[in-house]
Amino acid sequence: MRPWGIKGCATTIFEVEHPILPPSIPETLRNQLEKDGMIAKLSWSQSKQVSEREIIKEISKSMRNMNPEDWVAVKGHVLDLIAYRVFNEYETKKIREDLGIEVEDMENQVLILSLFCQLKPITDLEGKKFFRVWWDCILCHWALWEAGIHHSDISESNLMYYEHDNKIMGILNDFDLATLESNKGLTGLDCTGTLPFMACSLLQSDALHYHVEHLYEHDLESFFWVLTWIAH
Repeated sequence: MRPWGIKGCATTIFEVEHPILPPSIPETLRNQLEKDGMIAKLSWSQSKQVSEREIIKEISKSMRNMNPEDWVAVKGHVLDLIAYRVFNEYETKKIREDLGIEVEDMENQVLILSLFCQLKPITDLEGKKFFRVWWDCILCHWALWEAGIHHSDISESNLMYYEHDNKIMGILNDFDLATLESNKGLTGLDCTGTLPFMACSLLQSDALHYHVEHLYEHDLESFFWVLTWIAH
């Protein structure tokens, strides 16, 4: 990333059919897929970035050590990953080499395909149902942050919901830009997020030149920008 640029994964979402589901899928998830359907996500992820698959695995692992309150805040509020594939043959470094393009300090990205259960956008809701989903996502985000899992990309499209047993469940979605506090390879100084919802301090010169650490307060501010954006 050059200074004054915003990173992106060029994410594309589309519906897919699932005529035969693998037997390893839990019954509750299988029922959810049959009711709501399945989506595929194509995205270009930085090769140095911890993958969304690894983040979701870490979430499951961290839940074993959570206190009851945090466990409830996360359980059912993060999507299960159904399938995942990395297309290393399409990494941007190789594409540039094949085209004879030489660019210094350009980050390498790889194409990733992920399959998830289809969700509904928070913008479909109003009143108490909307605030229930919004608050579910805030509680889930806080519990994960406390566990050392930092989402770092709160936006309107990443706050979703589904219905289970006549109950609306808020979902904190899309961990493509998430980081792990335990990962010493990343500094936490990357300027990540979705532009309209990013904290103001992350859009200043110091942040864009990697001098501002991404903190919990930045994501919390993003939650309120989402609320302002939708309520406008």
